[in-house]
Formats: sequence, C-alpha cells, structure tokens
Amino acid sequence: MVAGLFGSTLERHGERIGYVGVSGFEQTEAVVGADRAGHVQRVSMGTVGTFARRAIQLWAATDVLVARFPNDASGLAALDGVLRDRRPDDLILIVRAPPAGRLRLLPSGMLGPGARVVAKHFWRDRPPARIGLLASERERRFGETGLTFYRKLEADDPVEAEDRLDDQGRKEGE
Repeated sequence: MVAGLFGSTLERHGERIGYVGVSGFEQTEAVVGADRAGHVQRVSMGTVGTFARRAIQLWAATDVLVARFPNDASGLAALDGVLRDRRPDDLILIVRAPPAGRLRLLPSGMLGPGARVVAKHFWRDRPPARIGLLASERERRFGETGLTFYRKLEADDPVEAEDRLDDQGRKEGE
C-alpha cells in the first residue's frame, strides 16, 4: 500500500477530489482522497444537519467524493440524497470504518444489477429493513432460522424502500 497513491493518480489525470466530514469526529477516511503530501483538494466540514447538502454540493463540483457519513438516521438520509442526485456513470463504493480503537478489515463488496444478498438470522432477530444501499424485499422462516433477502437500491428506486414482504409475498400488516 502506498500512501496517497489513489489521490495523486486521480489528480495527475485531471480528476477533482473532495472530502465531506462532520466536525468533532475523527476524519481518518479523508486519507483515501489525499495526495502523497497528505492534502485533499477540496474539503467541506460542518454539522451533521448540513452534511447531506454539503455532500451533494461538493460532489457536483468534483469527480470523486470521499465522505464520512454519520452513523445514524441522518447518515442514511444523506446517503438517500446522494443516491437520488447521482449522475448516470457514477460509481458509489461504500466502505464502513471499523469501530473506534479496533483496527480490523471489514467485509465489503460490490453488487451488479439484479444481485441479491441473503442474511441468515434467528427468526425473532429481524435485521433492519435498510442497510446502506441494500433494501429488504422479503423474509422466509424455516423453523428457528430466518432468511432476509436484500436487493441493491437502483437509481430509479424510491428511496424509502422499507416495505417488507411475508412468506406469501404480501406486504406485512395487510
């Protein structure tokens, strides 16, 4: 691994890089967009409440946006705004930082169009309806085991993709 290789390579090819963060938190994610000297071309710092607006504004003025999304509902709302305003050829790669004080690699991956993710769990411990770019589309129960099927949100999907389907394909509560 070479520090600053990604940022320096993008700069050499004329790409504009920006970083958006929330004041009062560590900004270790900014290193992804830094050049070999440790500088990021454009930086926007502010409050959680202004994060979504700042992220969308900075992304419109850059080719690559590195962002530290808040770890709460406001972070998901900001992600919704970025997804809604993305350009047709944009690539969005979400990487989750490890918990503070725990240096470890976290699982990550990319999904193509139409791909699905299946989460296995105890049937009473239902996972969230939305995890980042994944939306629950149905659940199945096999004895004590539950399976939740997730699909990747696409550009034309409604952002509020929290409707779950039961084993018969009906919306829950109907």
